[in-house]
Amino acid sequence: SEKITRGEINMLVNFRFNNFLSYHELSEFSMVTGNVKKHAHHRITFRDTAVLKFAALYGANASGKSNLVKAIEFSKEIILHGINKSITSDKYCKIHTDNKENVSNFEYEVVVDDCVYAYGFSVNLFEKVVYKEWLYSLANNKEEYIFLKELKDGVNEIDVNEKYLHLEATDQMRLKIYVSDLVKKPDSLMLTSLNKEKEKFYTERDEVSILNLIFNWFNEKLVVILPEETPKEDGISYLNKDKGMALANFLDAFGTGIKEICTMEVHEKDLYTEIPSTLVKGLLEDIRKRESENITGLLRTPNNIYQFIKQHGDVRIEIVKFKHNDDTVLYSLGEESDGTVRLVELYDILASDNEKVFVVDELDRSLHPNLTFKFVEYFLEKKNKGQLIVTTHEDRLLDLAMLRRDEIWFVDKNKEGESYIYSLEKYKERFDKDILKAYLDGRYGSVPKFKLLS
Repeated sequence: SEKITRGEINMLVNFRFNNFLSYHELSEFSMVTGNVKKHAHHRITFRDTAVLKFAALYGANASGKSNLVKAIEFSKEIILHGINKSITSDKYCKIHTDNKENVSNFEYEVVVDDCVYAYGFSVNLFEKVVYKEWLYSLANNKEEYIFLKELKDGVNEIDVNEKYLHLEATDQMRLKIYVSDLVKKPDSLMLTSLNKEKEKFYTERDEVSILNLIFNWFNEKLVVILPEETPKEDGISYLNKDKGMALANFLDAFGTGIKEICTMEVHEKDLYTEIPSTLVKGLLEDIRKRESENITGLLRTPNNIYQFIKQHGDVRIEIVKFKHNDDTVLYSLGEESDGTVRLVELYDILASDNEKVFVVDELDRSLHPNLTFKFVEYFLEKKNKGQLIVTTHEDRLLDLAMLRRDEIWFVDKNKEGESYIYSLEKYKERFDKDILKAYLDGRYGSVPKFKLLS
């Protein structure tokens, strides 16, 4: 397994949640390694803990795979933007009517540098009221709180561990003022408020900066990609680094036929067929007004990708085109197959050198089974410090020659319609077990159950 030194690792350890969509009971998804010795290079170790680089979740349609991903995306958005910016009233588990009055819990255990921290909150989604919030350090198998917040009789009681944070007098006074502002705000998260609404003052020393680092883990390290969503960083984001050569090589290696990525200068009027002229003019005006002399921005439409390049005050627009084999014809993004577009969208997962945690719902959407298999194989072979968590129906991955038992998860529903998740590690299968056949035969549940129509 790969050894990591301090400052190099930002990973997901565990995620727990309940009372959200089809999940009623507290459910735990874990990236902690099980008792598996095979594929040791799939592990990343730090101190006395080892976590996995990859996990795949299987289950029938409507079993709850996507709802687990939505729980991650939903809680992330609440942390980054606040509960009032999110639609929450219909997100509780409606299978039991009293869940409308019950809290939903979301807790992450994450690695920042080489320490594990637990951050979570309890919220009534229908009322948009936060009842509890907590941040703990779990270093050296010792649980030590950093801050605790609990709503009692409409007032937040907040306990900050000043001994842990080693606050200096100025910081101590400022934090007390900020905390006092939260006392009568039952709909606010302390972590969000300290990072979004207040002047950041705790970035100079290790202990205090954790209040920034935990927030930044959600903002910069956790990337959720939904089936119909275009990620913020995709293949075209790397275009200017090497004129698209690496992306072209990647697409070629995956059998798309693309040999080169080109750009051609166009006039702003060429965009009017796709984008209202007022929006184009407004975008150009905004770029010209910016103080920086050199700016590059990307604009994606359903059919094309445009680059806006400002150099020495002048702005030019370029369109991105794709060249196949020895063909002289150039193709737009909209003329490429859905599979090629999907590979462009997912390229950041393989290209990024940052230790990000990618959570992808329906990795195999628009991809040929061979491409999905090859994509995962590339990721597992890459010497990176990131993680990839996917939902998929691609059964070729259900092979213990490819994956570890603890990397394979299943999602199923009970007779009440509640979703629950469990790992193949639960079954302790032999290494020579035909996992695919057992899965399709219903050995592990999570396969579609068909009813004949009369």
